[in-house]
Amino acid sequence: MALQPVATTLNLGQDKIFNLAISETAPIEAVPGTFAVADGTIWDPVRKFLGKPYPVFYDGVRWQSLY
Repeated sequence: MALQPVATTLNLGQDKIFNLAISETAPIEAVPGTFAVADGTIWDPVRKFLGKPYPVFYDGVRWQSLY
């Protein structure tokens, strides 16, 4: 099974840490294990109602918060 592209940007910073762009929409064709950063306002998949970004991952059924 080939991995599908997602609608987010992944960058490896100078500090060797991966940085994900904040997303206003869910990644296209998310597969289990997909990570993203929800903007928390327009896209709030876990319904935290915080109004600020938070990291999420797709478990194959739904988006889960990492905190």
